[in-house]
Amino acid sequence: ARRNVWLGFPANGLYLLSYFIILIELQVDQPQFFSMGAAALGLLQHYLLTRAGSKTGTFIMGMLSQLTLLGTTYIQMANTEQLIYFVVLFFQSIAVLFYGLVIRSRSLTFTPIAFVVLGVITVLYTALKGLNTVVLIGCTGMILLTLGILAVLMRERITKLGERLSDWKA
Repeated sequence: ARRNVWLGFPANGLYLLSYFIILIELQVDQPQFFSMGAAALGLLQHYLLTRAGSKTGTFIMGMLSQLTLLGTTYIQMANTEQLIYFVVLFFQSIAVLFYGLVIRSRSLTFTPIAFVVLGVITVLYTALKGLNTVVLIGCTGMILLTLGILAVLMRERITKLGERLSDWKA
């Protein structure tokens, strides 16, 4: 019973509930603060599940915690169209990415990168909203074509990187 990590879920639930009550009593209305606490507890539980060797539980907790953290920030960024939320999304992604690299978890390295790319595309789309759609799609196509040619030229390095990442945990 002492090594059963699953017994930590009720305790984390109580910590999260008390954190939410404190935020409500302090009259905090930004969803960002609520998601940070939930994601921090989720990453703590992810670490404990990693140490216990539960692959499925580790993957689910990792994905839920980072989607809670990064998803909330992205939605706030898209709704408010304020650049500060992109900065927050960037630094949160860096923190999750660093944790994923230390733990050697693929799911915690690729998702933050995807959220930053999605955030950059959203910010660029918002900034370039007035441009003609054809010009915007044409520039995007040229950039993707250039990246595709670059990937073909660097396929040996990409293959070696894939081999190095293949021994990482889920």
